[in-house]
Amino acid sequence: MDQPTRPSKTIACLSALIKIGSSQAYALFDSGSNTDSMTPEYANAIRGPRIKLTEQVTLQLGCIGS
Repeated sequence: MDQPTRPSKTIACLSALIKIGSSQAYALFDSGSNTDSMTPEYANAIRGPRIKLTEQVTLQLGCIGS
C-alpha cells in the first residue's frame, strides 16, 4: 500500500536553537521519545559534565525497513 501524498509545506520537523550551558545547539524534538540525549562529540566539545549511570540504558534507533 502506498503512502498518501502530502504537500511539502505540511511536512516539517520540530526543531529549535537551544542553549546548553553557555553554548547553543540545534535540537530536533521527537514527541515519541522518552529520553533526552546528545552525542558524545558535542558533550566533549562544550566540556559538558558527565554523569555516571547506575544502570545502563539501551538505545534503540528506528530505521526505515527495520
